[in-house]
Amino acid sequence: MVQYRRLAISVESYPLVSFVDAAGFFSAGVLSHWTSYGVGTRASYRIKSFLSATLDLTSSPFGGLLTTQTAELGARLLPERWDHKAHPFVDLRAGYMFAYQGYSTSANASFVNPPIQQNGVRQSGYSQGFGGVAGVGVEYSLTRTMMLTASSSVMRNHMSMHRISAATSGAGPDGYQMTSYRVTLGLRYNPVRAMRSSANTAP
Repeated sequence: MVQYRRLAISVESYPLVSFVDAAGFFSAGVLSHWTSYGVGTRASYRIKSFLSATLDLTSSPFGGLLTTQTAELGARLLPERWDHKAHPFVDLRAGYMFAYQGYSTSANASFVNPPIQQNGVRQSGYSQGFGGVAGVGVEYSLTRTMMLTASSSVMRNHMSMHRISAATSGAGPDGYQMTSYRVTLGLRYNPVRAMRSSANTAP
């Protein structure tokens, strides 16, 4: 008899949609929320049957007023005993975000990052900051090694911005809060090891 045991390591890739609210990013009366699109990769290591350590790397270059990258380290909690193909989970992570604000990339501002202007002057700059992530989701077993995952999460960061305009060589740092409501749909690969039952090898 052959039994299959999942290894502790798994890797996942997923598309990412973020609904962003960044109050204080612009001056009063200017749009401070948008939707951006990107991708992410997750590596996880199972510590216990109900607990995995996770590392997420994401990039969202399309649709928003900022191009963002994140690195997120945390944990995924799952039910300890669960006999169904669908497994609910809770994610808790701490994250670092880097965001770049460019002059202009395309006239089609509905998809690619649009030019950003304040008082008729195009702006450029970058932001960085730390925050936290909390989310829930479900993973569904497709095969012994592949799982489909769907999740929603909230990421909250305090960002420090360094602005540069077309009219000035530089400006001092500024701060704002960024909240990202994120939706993902991913495919997770978890290798397995074949193990022969001891009853099958007994003399």
